[in-house]
Amino acid sequence: MVNIASNGLNRAGGLVGYNWGIIDNSHATGNVSGRDGVGGLVGTNRKSVSNSYSTGNVIATGDSIGGLIGNHDGLDILNSHATGNVECTVWNCSNVGGLIGRASSSVNSTIYNSFATGNATGGTTSFSGVGGFIGKLEGNSRVDASYATGDVTSAERAGGFVGLIKSNAIINNSYATGNVLHRTGATNDKKGGFIGLAEDNAEIHRSYSTGNVINGYTLGGFIGRGDDNVIIMDSYSTGYVSGTGVLGGFIGDGRNNLTINNSFTTSFVDNSTDENIGGFIGNILGDTSISNSYWDIDTTGQTTSLGGEGKTTLEMKQIATFIDWDFNTVWGINPGKNSGYPYLLWQEFELGPLQASVTTQAVTSIGTTSATGNGNITSLGDPDPTAHGICWATTTDPTTNDTCDDKGAATTTGPFTADITGLTPNTTYYARAFATNTAGTSYGDTQQFTTTLSTYTVTPTAGTGGTASNAGTYAHGSTATITATANPGHVFVNWTEGSTVVSCDAQYSFTVTGNRTLRANFSR
Repeated sequence: MVNIASNGLNRAGGLVGYNWGIIDNSHATGNVSGRDGVGGLVGTNRKSVSNSYSTGNVIATGDSIGGLIGNHDGLDILNSHATGNVECTVWNCSNVGGLIGRASSSVNSTIYNSFATGNATGGTTSFSGVGGFIGKLEGNSRVDASYATGDVTSAERAGGFVGLIKSNAIINNSYATGNVLHRTGATNDKKGGFIGLAEDNAEIHRSYSTGNVINGYTLGGFIGRGDDNVIIMDSYSTGYVSGTGVLGGFIGDGRNNLTINNSFTTSFVDNSTDENIGGFIGNILGDTSISNSYWDIDTTGQTTSLGGEGKTTLEMKQIATFIDWDFNTVWGINPGKNSGYPYLLWQEFELGPLQASVTTQAVTSIGTTSATGNGNITSLGDPDPTAHGICWATTTDPTTNDTCDDKGAATTTGPFTADITGLTPNTTYYARAFATNTAGTSYGDTQQFTTTLSTYTVTPTAGTGGTASNAGTYAHGSTATITATANPGHVFVNWTEGSTVVSCDAQYSFTVTGNRTLRANFSR
């Protein structure tokens, strides 16, 4: 059905109000309004929905309000989506979701490969949950391979993906990117970038959130509060968290047998009151287990936490940091993906250009005016380098703006050499390898070397009637002193170089700048 505007009281839907049949390959585009059990496609659903969608906005004043389905207590929902906004217009709505308002099942239903892109807005006092994908998820329901991108605005129990998850419900391989925002006049408690409140044996696996969580009391980059045997595994958050009270980069408040394993956060945490704030978790009550989980102390702005381990940004991008993580089937790490942080292998990335990697080895064949630079391309990056070589200067860390020997494009990894020329004798230089592609120029470590001294031969000779001494090898710029000694009956006359008289002193000193042969002349 298309272009249908439905205005019902309870169980109102763009396609059907109360469904006991199988819905497949169906859609609705009209706006829908009502009170309880209101959905863009189906108001209340008891069976399965697949390959279907709705695009209209949904406005209601009661319980179970969803972009696709208001209240779902049935079989599987597969390959379906909603793009309209969902809004509660009164203060006390419950269960508001971008795709489904409330999802509960006694038959282990699965919601698979589905998404919601509209914004979800709850009341100023929410008695249950408001989420970008599902408001309230409970009763053995499972969500897998799904996502939400819309913003969520509500009082409490608000999450970018699910507002409230409980009663053995499970979420796998899913994500949320929308912001979780303040609703004017609301209490603003228990909000998270992915989940607002998780309780009663709920589980979340291999999921992430990137949206910001703004204003409230119990806030977390991924989950606001986890309570009563909740399990969170292999998940992460990156959006910033700003509010008062209990704030954590990953989770605000954890209590009563909460378990978190193999998870991390880079979420900046901004708490104006500095009350119960942590890089990973803000507050713990009762038995809580947080293992092999980390927060970035540079990006979160926090150096302490009641759980997790703080690491620098550099450490957070190194595989060795993540103890006992599965980098074969669950996680990946690559400088060109997820800003260098670990990512979930099911995530899809459009790789941009990736810089090459080079190292610099010690400079060899060092002479007075030349040397040989040595480098090694350890990774070509993407695309291949258009230039590579060695740069040098008399200042540290030379760049391609200094003097370089560019060896041109590179198509294979491995060692290479370059000619370092035009040097000054007895001078300290710095050299390092480089490689350039469209991602930029990368450099190896800097190697220091000093050119050798230039040496010259000074040869004093003597004519008849005396001797000359102090022949030898002298460094460039040094002072040589040669001495003429007359035999008895003779006197020293002068020193000549070729036919030129250079000195009339028997002891002649000069600065050495080249090879010289001088003659001491005598007479009777």
